[in-house]
Amino acid sequence: MARDERIRTAVEAFRKAGKRGLTRVALAKALGQASVRTADRVCADLEKQGAVFHTRTEGTSQVVHYTMDPGPAWDPGFGQQTQLALRLANLTLGKSGKTGFQKQLEILEKYTTKKLSAEDQRIFECLRSCTRLNGGVIEKQDREQEEALQVVLEAFSSVDARKVELEYARPGEAARRFVFRPYRVIHDLFSGGTYLLGEEEGKPRPSILRFSRMKSVRLLNLPAVYRYKDQLQLAEEYEFNGWASPEPPFTVRLRVKGTPHIHALKEAPPDFKGFMVVEERGDVAVFEFKANCETSITPWVLKLGKVAEVLAPPELRETIRTEVEAMVEAYCAHY
Repeated sequence: MARDERIRTAVEAFRKAGKRGLTRVALAKALGQASVRTADRVCADLEKQGAVFHTRTEGTSQVVHYTMDPGPAWDPGFGQQTQLALRLANLTLGKSGKTGFQKQLEILEKYTTKKLSAEDQRIFECLRSCTRLNGGVIEKQDREQEEALQVVLEAFSSVDARKVELEYARPGEAARRFVFRPYRVIHDLFSGGTYLLGEEEGKPRPSILRFSRMKSVRLLNLPAVYRYKDQLQLAEEYEFNGWASPEPPFTVRLRVKGTPHIHALKEAPPDFKGFMVVEERGDVAVFEFKANCETSITPWVLKLGKVAEVLAPPELRETIRTEVEAMVEAYCAHY
């Protein structure tokens, strides 16, 4: 067996062995009944090519088993961790919005599955069967939106992003065409939508557009030179629920009652800037976080129901009060 062939055979043997690993004798046998010294030389060659070996002992005789993680730099194989990461990403995107992202991950997942050993495939199928994501949304997407996403991603593929010409229709409005400087693709888990943040030419502030409302996108051979970079960065940092504002952030203070609700927020806090508990007495706690758009925060606060009360800022408290009064009127109108 030639040297290069031995190295490839060893990589496949280690991948098939997985966490169980191989002894020096087992590796020598996998190399075609080679000597243990040959197996040692193969491992030394693999280490020079970027592989890392780990040891563990097994049994009363303390036999040393070797595992390889990661493999050599040239190895195109995909391990269980990569497969699990792809599977979980696929589940998340599939239930939180853009089906186009999900389709691309499915293609990648099928490709990586082909690179797994039989044992790794068996383990991964177990992982596949026991992972599930509930409570998300599936944003409807037709061919127009799939093509729009592809063009936008192409606009980002060069060193400097390029401008695009969009045909876009807001709900209840006729579609219109305009030139847009794309800045970020944002996938919002709360709203379940995929958005494009950037600058519409002729407008003095950033805009955020939903992909599902794009009718067509055409790539322009013009660099996207941003005029309001600071505002774009602020809008990206505080985007939530499909709203992106370039306004300065403000502090939200929220009083929450009930031990289960307090613990739920502490165990799985929302992804708001600076979210923390600032006061806690018994079954009452006060949380603080930063936001820069009342419209984006209001639905999240209302979701908490009667256990939450906005203490500051007064403008947000008034907005919540108005929303609650409207809800009361809607539910009590016929009583």
